[in-house]
Parts: sequence; structure tokens; C-alpha cells
Amino acid sequence: MPHLDEHSKPYQKEVFRYVFFGFFIVVLILNFVVYYAALNAVNRNVRQSLKEIAENVAENVSYLNLEKIVSNNQQQSLEFTEIEQYFQQVMTGNPLIDEIYTLRPTEDSNTMTFIVAGKESKDLDNDNYIDDSELRPEIGEKFDVTNLPDLKNGLIEPSADREVNADKWG
Repeated sequence: MPHLDEHSKPYQKEVFRYVFFGFFIVVLILNFVVYYAALNAVNRNVRQSLKEIAENVAENVSYLNLEKIVSNNQQQSLEFTEIEQYFQQVMTGNPLIDEIYTLRPTEDSNTMTFIVAGKESKDLDNDNYIDDSELRPEIGEKFDVTNLPDLKNGLIEPSADREVNADKWG
């Protein structure tokens, strides 16, 4: 049997390189496809869980109590504290939830006003200063929902944002 001399078939190295790099690229593309498919599945599951939590919370909050809360001096009222404490219990029991709040529509379809928020104003980043993102919204404070169609949809049915959004509260 003749001995294979690597110099006698120079094309073998080139073929190996092309096959190796082709295989590498195919594996890389497959990894990205699997990663994004898994990421989308996780996001769908989290969104669905948040919608279910929103449904449960909405069922347990009295709209009659929300209707009674109209001005900022009602933060000590029984209606406000009852809803606030309930929101805080839900947030404590669900680490996926950063904040729960209720909004009231206005005449302007792109503006809503806050009623009750579960998060209290406090220095979350320990810089001895409470900035806008650490302040609880006040009763009646306006919130622009122009670019938040999922939030607008929350008036029709329980919803969760499809995308992560940032505002003055975080």
C-alpha cells in the first residue's frame, strides 16, 4: 500500500478547510436560530404569566374603590391603602413584577392618569437621593401612552407589554 504524501494531494487541505468552515458556519447559524426561538418562547411564557397575574389582580380590585380615589390627598384613605397593600403583596409574591399600578383614561386617548401604585418612593440605588425613577406617581399624575399600544389595550382586556419600555419611573 502506498504511503500518502501530503504534498501529492494538495487539494485535500483546501477541501478540509472549506468543509470545516462550512460546518462551523452552519452550526453557528443553527445556534442563533435555536437561541432566538428559545428566547421568543420564554418571552411569550413570561408575557402570558404577566397577563394572567393582571387578570387576577384586576378581579380582586374594587373598581368602586378606584372611582372614589380622585385626588392626591386621598393617599391615607382606606380605599387607597387597601389597594396599595394588595399590590405590594402581589409584587412580593411575584419576582417578575417590578410595579403594579392602575390608570384612568382621560378625554385624550393618549393620556391616562395614575390612581394607585404599589411601589413606594424610596432610594433604590442608595445614592442618598430619590430621583424621578424612584418616586411613586401621584394620584392624577399624567402618563403619556402614545407609544404604548399594549398599555392602551389594557383598558379593553388584561395585557402585558410586548417590548420593554422605559419612562421616568424606570
